[in-house]
Amino acid sequence: MTDTKAQLLTDIGPPLKVTSSLENIILLTMAVAILVVLILFFTTPISRKVMVQGQLSSNNYASPTYATQSGLVWNVLVRKGDQVKKGDVLVELSAEAATGATNVQLTAEKEGVVTQVTAAINQHIVKNQPLVFISSTLQDWSLELYLPSTAIGSLVPGDSMDIRFDALPSRIYGSQVAIVKTISAISAPSNEIHHLMLNPAEVYYRVLLTLPEGCSMPESTCDKWRLGMRVSSVVVTEKTVFIDRLLKPIIAR
Repeated sequence: MTDTKAQLLTDIGPPLKVTSSLENIILLTMAVAILVVLILFFTTPISRKVMVQGQLSSNNYASPTYATQSGLVWNVLVRKGDQVKKGDVLVELSAEAATGATNVQLTAEKEGVVTQVTAAINQHIVKNQPLVFISSTLQDWSLELYLPSTAIGSLVPGDSMDIRFDALPSRIYGSQVAIVKTISAISAPSNEIHHLMLNPAEVYYRVLLTLPEGCSMPESTCDKWRLGMRVSSVVVTEKTVFIDRLLKPIIAR
């Protein structure tokens, strides 16, 4: 019986070294993976980012409606906050003319909201005197951001920025793209930015941004915009790879 087993072992030969080959493949795969990770680590850009804050503003200004003639105001039909349409009567005058007193009606030249009324009943006015101020209801929106001194060198006019509204969560409404228009040459006074609760020890610069395409956020979102809404954005102040940071101290010597 023993001779039979020995003969079988002689015929079959030694066991195959399958385990050794599998181990080599695993080790080679691990080496390649480690090499790829190291390459990515040393070449992937590293960014330094700064969160900046600001507010929604408007380029609109209230345009005055002037008296076309001198005379006496005998009726004022609007008050501050009223919405008017083009052609609506604002003020009625008893104008002084060579042929006697004539009634004159001053009408709105555009649709908008009355922001100020300087005319009063029984007031004597002169020609070209401003009586009613109207601001357009179609807002010409702009944005004001305040950049810390550590980030002011990262932007130039023409750069685009993604703006997020604090009151309109980005996961629902998305972000608004704005273009840098101007960057102030001097720092903003503290009383201008105190309501934004920024770091009082930092110096900030005012950046004005425009919305070239108006509201590019999802439909009806712009209806929720209000003057003074707080906004925020992220500014990339530096973008380098790790190998550069590693070699910089050596090269600088």
